[in-house]
Amino acid sequence: MRRFFAVAAILSRGRTGRMYLWPILASLCVYVIALSILVPLFGLAERSGSNEGALPSAPTPATTTQEQPHGVPPNFSIAVGTDDEAQEMPAIQSAMTDYLSFSDEFFTRLKQGAVAPDFSTSERELSPESARAQVEDGTSVLAVLLPKDLTPQVMGDIRGYYRGDIDAPSYTITVLASPQALNEDTFILDQYQDQVIRQAEEHVSEQIRIVAHKFGCEDGAQQNCPRSQQDAERAFERSFDVRVDDVSGPPPVDYFSNGTQSQGPRPTTQSPAAAPQATPPSTPPAPQLSLNAKISALLSALVLGAVTLAMLSSGAVNRAAGLQLVIIGPWRSLSPQRPFPRRTVLSQKFGLAAAGALPLTMTAGISSIWPGRNILDSLGAYPSLRVLALIGFLCLICLTAAIVILAVSDALGALVGAAVAAGTIAWGTVWSPLASLLGPSRSGLWGNIQLLIGGNRQIIVELVPTVVVLLAILVSALLGSLAATAAYDRRFSTQINQS
Repeated sequence: MRRFFAVAAILSRGRTGRMYLWPILASLCVYVIALSILVPLFGLAERSGSNEGALPSAPTPATTTQEQPHGVPPNFSIAVGTDDEAQEMPAIQSAMTDYLSFSDEFFTRLKQGAVAPDFSTSERELSPESARAQVEDGTSVLAVLLPKDLTPQVMGDIRGYYRGDIDAPSYTITVLASPQALNEDTFILDQYQDQVIRQAEEHVSEQIRIVAHKFGCEDGAQQNCPRSQQDAERAFERSFDVRVDDVSGPPPVDYFSNGTQSQGPRPTTQSPAAAPQATPPSTPPAPQLSLNAKISALLSALVLGAVTLAMLSSGAVNRAAGLQLVIIGPWRSLSPQRPFPRRTVLSQKFGLAAAGALPLTMTAGISSIWPGRNILDSLGAYPSLRVLALIGFLCLICLTAAIVILAVSDALGALVGAAVAAGTIAWGTVWSPLASLLGPSRSGLWGNIQLLIGGNRQIIVELVPTVVVLLAILVSALLGSLAATAAYDRRFSTQINQS
């Protein structure tokens, strides 16, 4: 490291701070400007995309009965509020022990289990307070609040039941229903409760029964338990009951009154309401910019900042070394220049990019609280750890993009590097954001960021491979480019005429 800083001081003629400062400041400015432009732009794109599916039911209530089935079914956000802690217990699928959270299992079942026939849903795991807030501001149509410390409570009740201290317990799930969920004869609420929540209840109840059976009398506090394993299985057969609470929120929109067969009783009473419901979309700033659009804007701006950092780092170091600002081919200029090997120059560029990635990532982390609702409000369990993981993941994305562009530019030439930079910009600001906004099915890095913010234990399965791939790309670019520039040094640098 001492040699690295000595070379940096020589390159910058003792003004290392100035050489580092202007590429970093420029990339930060590009990030802030891009974010301020992309946030409203992506919000508009998402709103227009969602309106395309919703508008056909508004103009002519009498004729849209046949048109509705041809449209894309609406997608509703469901907030799942959990506050739980995994506990050691007998493994459900083996004879070993395992750490398990029944709240995580319930959320996973809501997300991956049964679906409602007339609409799709996107579940997100949050704290109970954030889940309630999302229903109140219209971000989510429903919130499913699971009991606090559900897993420790279940394990304590199993022991207490074996000892005879308690009777068959029941755990209350609170469903917060917005005006939209209660609209049209509680259509959304009824379908989601009947098709999705009920299946999740049965699934987790079965898991609790298996654990209670495996737990056995011998694990209780007493040797002689008054209740058997069969008694415990029957006691935990139906572990949950559901309570529905109404929550005030934005005015509802009629999605189903004209096209859904199950809405037969209400066509005449709902038709007059369809006309007023068509006008609120122009009024409501109530449904604020969604989390999906905010994440897409943040990542796209970060990609633009990383590309700017790479390009300016290369130009700053080349200029300080007396090279051309842009080296067209993978060779070194034969004009008189300061005697620094290509590998040393590339190492300086990598150092500048690494130094700039940190403030750029920290700025991205800070900007996640702006504008509108806080992205951090959507964090699920262990929010402080998720914040650190989020910043680390953003740093990895930024550093990988910058290092790859620098590596390609120095190893293969600036033209190839410019092509890679253009491809990165196109992918990071057009392709991935559009795929995420038009089809929010969690694909690629954009989806993994959402998984990191609001996901559960499934994050290990889906996010770790992405991290491994990014690290592999980063290490390959570093080692490959250093090896290539070292080969150029051996072949060409000794032939440079310094006179």
